[in-house]
Amino acid sequence: MKLVHPDYNPSSAARGAYELISNALMALLGDSRNVVEILLDSAESEFLQNKFKEAYDAAKIALLVDPSFGNGCVHRCVAAYRVHAATLLKNRYGEINWYNVLGVDYYWEPEETILSRFCRMGKLICSDDDNDYSVAAKLAYQIISRAVEVLVDSESRAGFHRRWGLKPLPCAKMEMR
Repeated sequence: MKLVHPDYNPSSAARGAYELISNALMALLGDSRNVVEILLDSAESEFLQNKFKEAYDAAKIALLVDPSFGNGCVHRCVAAYRVHAATLLKNRYGEINWYNVLGVDYYWEPEETILSRFCRMGKLICSDDDNDYSVAAKLAYQIISRAVEVLVDSESRAGFHRRWGLKPLPCAKMEMR
């Protein structure tokens, strides 16, 4: 049985490692539900120890094992832990890369794209189906909210670009003469 989620596209080395780990867990524990519960418990434990990358990795493996577990619960966990792992990328002043937090590929994306990404992430992290959000989800929502505050205000966004050494945002296209 192949346990790699079809939408997941890591490097070949990472994919091989995830397959090996998930197959070994399935062989040891037998039931994918047990494996996912153990992995998500491990992810939460790692998160509580401020090991965000490790928590994210454990949640990604849980997603590979059973993407439908808990009516989308695994997807929400992966999204929350990804936000926390993204906060590890900082500049020399210790400032978080807010584009990385929101998963925005290009720093010149318009405010509408940033707001749209925030809304999608917020709905995923804090779904209405969950009555008891995890600590990771609550904090992830606060982090993405801060990212939007910085990136949709033109002055704070320009300051962020200066501190990160990014080029100024492109102006509106000039009319051709």
